[in-house]
Amino acid sequence: MRILLLNLLLFLATSSAISQDHQTNKKTLSRHLREVFNVVKTDWKVKDGAYTVINDAGFSVVKGTFKNGKRTGIWNYYDNDGALVQEYDFDHDSLLSAVKDSASIVHDDFQIPQGVEDSSKLRPPYKIGGPEYGFYLLYDERDIPQTVKSTSGRANMTYVLTIDEKGKLESYTLIFAGENFSDIIEHRSIKGLSADALEYCAATIDGHPVRSKISYTI
Repeated sequence: MRILLLNLLLFLATSSAISQDHQTNKKTLSRHLREVFNVVKTDWKVKDGAYTVINDAGFSVVKGTFKNGKRTGIWNYYDNDGALVQEYDFDHDSLLSAVKDSASIVHDDFQIPQGVEDSSKLRPPYKIGGPEYGFYLLYDERDIPQTVKSTSGRANMTYVLTIDEKGKLESYTLIFAGENFSDIIEHRSIKGLSADALEYCAATIDGHPVRSKISYTI
């Protein structure tokens, strides 16, 4: 009993020390996502501790941990309804699991500029967190032209992302296609996007990273 009491007191003292040294902040990631995180009070730029991203519905779509400004351990990513879609181990830079969400409104695809003769040597590019998370890091309904909003027929919106060999979002284009209007193509700047919106896992051919394109369509 004394040992249990001592451990409890030690835990409470440690938790109190951590809370005194840290501060919880909130920040907008995109139009529909916000992050909640802890920072070290001596350097508010350094994330340290529990990290969460919350969507408009109040669901946590990302849960993980920072240590001295770096992602650590296993992170869990969820769809907009709170179902787990991906697990990623940042300690070993490894994708542990990924579930294709057939109910998602986001349909993703990819392109490799050069041809690949042996598909077994190809690893497609992907977004840590899944395509729905990648989409909502970019999506803003204010980007939809009035022509598209007022159409009476079917219309699609597609984000086409260029990902470089280092897995960074280099540029992206918005394409609106519909039955009752000519295609609208808009090239967008990555300036102002959150750091997470710029980070992808590059495509590889036979283990060598290559440039690629990822598309998100709704």
